[in-house]
Amino acid sequence: MKWGPNTVTLTVTIEVTRGSLTDYTFFIMENESTDIHQASQPSTGSLGADVSQGHKVHGTITIDCPRTNATVMLTHRSGMSSPISALTIKA
Repeated sequence: MKWGPNTVTLTVTIEVTRGSLTDYTFFIMENESTDIHQASQPSTGSLGADVSQGHKVHGTITIDCPRTNATVMLTHRSGMSSPISALTIKA
């Protein structure tokens, strides 16, 4: 993770151990305000590709957001109502 003036860049690896993962996206939610931010640039590497059981994808995601404590969420593309995983990041 690397903070810029008004962005955060995340290096992510997703590994699927059972089933498959398709049609996913990332969001950041500010912990205090609960404001939501989406990726502001296309992801790099193989992120965004479908992932089948036993395989991985890897790359970076850049999201425009203020430097604040936040939660990064991996969700189905349908949005926040379909979370897959989340982790907190520090300002």
